[in-house]
Amino acid sequence: MGQAGDAQHVIDVTPLNGAFESPEIAIKWGFEQGAFTSIDVSSIAYHAIKNERKPKNAIEMAQMWRDEVSKLLAEKKSIQSASDDFLSGITPPATTGK
Repeated sequence: MGQAGDAQHVIDVTPLNGAFESPEIAIKWGFEQGAFTSIDVSSIAYHAIKNERKPKNAIEMAQMWRDEVSKLLAEKKSIQSASDDFLSGITPPATTGK
């Protein structure tokens, strides 16, 4: 054998690099990032990507999943920013004190 970590091709299971440990962990991660409204919606999106894009392996699927989650988060941020900009230009109605 050799020293720990040498040529054993251990896959990093962190969400930022390599494959996820399982589809369930990837789905949960996508939900926890705030990209989806529920685990069920996250699961539907995950499986749709897998079926439509047909990744060759777990690492490729993980990259596709991270890209999709990042894209959704960027879209949410852009929508929130536009909403905040719009709302900041609105003067609240005066209250009548009734």
